[in-house]
Amino acid sequence: MLGVAVVLLGLATWILIAPPAFLRPAPVPEPAAQVLEAGVRLEVFAAATSIRQYADSTGRLPAQLADAWPRATEGVVTFRALPDGSFEVVGQGDGAPIRYHSSEPVATLLEGARATLDPRDP
Repeated sequence: MLGVAVVLLGLATWILIAPPAFLRPAPVPEPAAQVLEAGVRLEVFAAATSIRQYADSTGRLPAQLADAWPRATEGVVTFRALPDGSFEVVGQGDGAPIRYHSSEPVATLLEGARATLDPRDP
């Protein structure tokens, strides 16, 4: 009985100190730059859509992004109301910033994002 306990203790110690490869999870690869850019595009799309809905329902632009879209990812998307009554939303990921001006169709933000995020979708 003592022998079995010693063997089990040794096995448990070995697994804790130097787990064999089959017990270690494979590292999760970093997402590709295209996937990160598509995510930023979706954030900008969601922000722009929320700002448009806010302006349609209140008749004015929000004072800050959180007024129209409380779920904004801090540091990724910024909002700026312009003097002419239009607005700009800028998303910043690892690459070049994604800029959206309210004079553009909001659907332009989605170009390529869907195909990047779901390659099964033709």
